[in-house]
Amino acid sequence: MKKEMTCIICPNGCLLTVETEKECVRILGAKCERGKQYAYTEMMDPQRTVTTTVLVENGTEPLCSVRLSKAVSKGAVFTVMRETRKLRARAPIAIGDVLTANLCGLGCDLLATRNVSAR
Repeated sequence: MKKEMTCIICPNGCLLTVETEKECVRILGAKCERGKQYAYTEMMDPQRTVTTTVLVENGTEPLCSVRLSKAVSKGAVFTVMRETRKLRARAPIAIGDVLTANLCGLGCDLLATRNVSAR
């Protein structure tokens, strides 16, 4: 299988050509090792960083922006979103607070990216 993609890791924006045959991967066009790793991961196990919001109880704001502490497999994104939709955080909340540890058993935490004061 052959796929073309643009690397998003650095400002170079290399046009990559990735050829796969079973588990053998050939990457053309990458100007750095990070680009090669990006292309390999995109083909073998695409990862995504999830950012969203959670509802806040007793806060001066109704929502708090959050993100995962690390990227997860693309297939897990909908599971993560379903679980975060169920969550309610209690104010006060500070940037960096772990709102849920080991979310969905994926080995990553749900972190607050906004301060929310209590009413």
